Amino acid sequence: MKTTYEVLAAEQIKAYFNRLGISIEGDGFPEPSIGLLNQLIEAHQKTIPFENLEVYFQKLPLSLEMQDLYEKIIVRKRGGYCFELNGLFICLLRSLGFDAWSCLCRVIRGRDMIRPVSHRGNIIKIEGKLYFCDVGFGGPMSCHAVLLESGLHQQIGEEEFWPVEEENGWWSLMRYKKGSQDDYDAEKETGEQMELMFQSAQADPVDFIPLNLFLTDNPESLFRSAFIANIRTDHGYRNIQDMIFTVKENGVVTRRELSDEEERMKVLKTYFDIVL
Repeated sequence: MKTTYEVLAAEQIKAYFNRLGISIEGDGFPEPSIGLLNQLIEAHQKTIPFENLEVYFQKLPLSLEMQDLYEKIIVRKRGGYCFELNGLFICLLRSLGFDAWSCLCRVIRGRDMIRPVSHRGNIIKIEGKLYFCDVGFGGPMSCHAVLLESGLHQQIGEEEFWPVEEENGWWSLMRYKKGSQDDYDAEKETGEQMELMFQSAQADPVDFIPLNLFLTDNPESLFRSAFIANIRTDHGYRNIQDMIFTVKENGVVTRRELSDEEERMKVLKTYFDIVL
């Protein structure tokens, strides 16, 4: 069956690596491997922010065409949300020779209810084993690929993740959350939490077009109503949601309210390298 996946040209791959701060030795590109995959995921999360600012300010649907994503994320050095970031990342992986495809996800984040599909992730097959990875969810997601072996706890950086196989091809991605010593309620939770549910079956890029339209064109969508930016750091993450700037560093979370739009734009430039 034909698919709508596209691949990047050699010069585009080089520019992508440069955007991620990864040097390429020689004239070719590295061979697909779990080591390269993990390097790309971590660099992506630390370099390219999750953000919805075009939707928030312009109230217009986003293009998922590969060339438009490349122009926005690599040339203009902006971020994006999951359908954009994971959409371009899967093009990079396939361009490098990875056996990789997009997958449908449900965002759970500790809730005990089934939620509609509203997220895009990635499945990669390496040496006969399947891995899940995500560069389009912001700082809290795993900075390396998660091996799809049900119940296998995997220490990844300073966090612990494990997948649980459910019915009909669905998987749950579990995360162990450590408590912190501050008053930021979202970080007080400890213990096991389900982050996502995802399908291991291949989804085609066209499958995300109606979902993208709904999430970016619906007046009640979070992406139209809230200002969001998030990026991973070496020991935590930075986040802006509306007028609250949050920094997590070595398990300690601090937050402050931004005074006005001028200060918010300054923080956006200083900590996320985004200039609107």
